Amino acid sequence: MKKSAMLHSANQTGTFLLSLDTELAWGYFDCLNPQDFSSDGQLERQGIHALLDLFREFNIHATWAVVGHLFYETCEKCEPCPVKAWEGKYDSFSQVYASDSRLWYGADVINAILEDGEMHEIAFHGYTHRPFNETTMRRDEARFEIEEWLRLAQRKGLAPRTVIFPRNVIGHLELFQEYGFTSYRGAELPSPCYAIPILGRGLKRYHRYLSSFISAPGYRHEDFQSNGLLNLPSSQHLFGFDQVVSRRVNALNLHRWITRTVTDGIRNAAREKKIFHLRAHPNDFRDDKDFDMLRGICQIVSEEVKSGRLTSLRMDNLADMVIREAILPV
Repeated sequence: MKKSAMLHSANQTGTFLLSLDTELAWGYFDCLNPQDFSSDGQLERQGIHALLDLFREFNIHATWAVVGHLFYETCEKCEPCPVKAWEGKYDSFSQVYASDSRLWYGADVINAILEDGEMHEIAFHGYTHRPFNETTMRRDEARFEIEEWLRLAQRKGLAPRTVIFPRNVIGHLELFQEYGFTSYRGAELPSPCYAIPILGRGLKRYHRYLSSFISAPGYRHEDFQSNGLLNLPSSQHLFGFDQVVSRRVNALNLHRWITRTVTDGIRNAAREKKIFHLRAHPNDFRDDKDFDMLRGICQIVSEEVKSGRLTSLRMDNLADMVIREAILPV
């Protein structure tokens, strides 16, 4: 990352954060539908490379949350092996164990992200994508997931500090602080209109249909601290709207209209010096219109950055600034 981007105050401009849950097939380890993926993982890789090209074009910095097993090129039959417990339970077991399937192993994906240097951050997204639900995941199991992920990250010389929880189930925060993590992505912020008495409850119920009409909120980092880690919640999921509505809008070539609330949120964050945090999965981008939606967003971010009102940052860089300013107030 350019030093000028790293050294600005956390409150000097608005901030654009982009986090990408990078899983290949791991996000569906317990509910796999083969029709959701290409047979050899090639289409998924093409999408990731297209995203990297787009970010390079517009100088967009991103946090790539990767599942730990993607660091492997092939199954190494490590012991203890959590995947062994899937045998007879999940159909995905035969594709993962003693395999080199490119839907489950992605060292080349990690390398491609790292080739862009400090533009991008590799963040924790679980060793197996198991949710960190404290009622179903014991503390020792959470520690195992963290330690195994870190063991593989160290092979690449990485010392990650950001947590993106699998399936956004937040838990065991004190363990992540123990292992040196500094921030995590919290639950998506509700729109202020959902707080309107009576009406807000009805609007929230139909969020999947209304997300293209209701502006996504920005926020200030001072509002979100938890268990010693900085909470940088999501403002909006790029593909959080109803997919039936999305397909109909795409058929009318109105796909950029869907992102109006995102671009409005970005401009508001730039004007009000707030944080706007967009999240998505690389697998969500399935056709040219999906990428064109993101291109429109990147163009807005680039314009605001050039105007001096917005900065594109990785989550770890923003957390570093907040921590530094808390220790050395300016």
